[in-house]
Amino acid sequence: MATVATRLPQAALIAFIVLAVGPARAQATCDDTAQQAAVDAKAKGLTPLQIDRAYGTALLTCKGVKDAGFAAIAAAVNLDRARLARLFLARKLPTGDYLALVRDRSAKLRLARRDSTYRTAFLAGDADGDLVPDDRDKCKATRDLTETGRDGCPVRPTSRPAPNEEAMAQARRALRGVALVSNPKCAEAPVPDRAILLHQGFLRPDGNLAHHFYGMAVSRVRNLPAGCEGFYQFNFRFSERTDALFPVTKIVQVTFADSDNTDTGPKAAVRRIFKVFQADTGHRQELFRSSVKYGRVDWRVRTIGANGLVSTWSDWRYDAFNGIFKFDGP
Repeated sequence: MATVATRLPQAALIAFIVLAVGPARAQATCDDTAQQAAVDAKAKGLTPLQIDRAYGTALLTCKGVKDAGFAAIAAAVNLDRARLARLFLARKLPTGDYLALVRDRSAKLRLARRDSTYRTAFLAGDADGDLVPDDRDKCKATRDLTETGRDGCPVRPTSRPAPNEEAMAQARRALRGVALVSNPKCAEAPVPDRAILLHQGFLRPDGNLAHHFYGMAVSRVRNLPAGCEGFYQFNFRFSERTDALFPVTKIVQVTFADSDNTDTGPKAAVRRIFKVFQADTGHRQELFRSSVKYGRVDWRVRTIGANGLVSTWSDWRYDAFNGIFKFDGP
């Protein structure tokens, strides 16, 4: 599927609230589905906020959230939490206001979870984006990111004390699990260069398993300003398994920061090399294990700036595991 160079929907940068989900589809498939939903929303002339909501709703639906109304409001809540966290981390939102707004969004999500009529009404419309359906919203032009009551009207401002240690601890708990990419030095950065796949492979430099690694080399992002780190997001689709205990096909998604680069040679100015080892955890460990249990991999990469701008995906490329990782490639 063709993608467009655009701002990565903020919902894609956070951990989604996925409740009562069924079997999840492959990550790459859901990502493509959500990207297409964003493209379609943009083609309809929707606002950036509506495009982000469309992305999040499609992703949650693909991942197994069966109730359309709940998927829509959960995506909206996740998006608002990401926006609030960015403002809070940039010191543009006081701690007390941040916590109040997070509680407001959480309360509305809980209400939607309990009340099917609320979910249905939300699908019919929420013109001002306050997460109160239009059919029960008595204040239909509420300012963006405003705390409201169940009637959709702003809560009367109250005097909030200066943040203390407990308030800050609550804020940290509220941000737990949120994977935000935020760097003020990237505020005016352009869409990052599209990375080019160079080569990948498995290397056993000696008999010590701890030294064995699966590596991948791509072209370096070179158009970001100093201090603005780029990120490389890979999709790997493994097939032709060599171990019957592993699934017939397996999809792994891994993201590396530019600082994860291990290339210190003369080509480091134009190339990035990333490695995963047996001792790694999470998705990187899954990538290492898959690299030794399958005979084929299709892979692709895209780059993400710390301001949310994302390049297009590279084309999928097929590689057979018939050689070792090369340091002398392009």
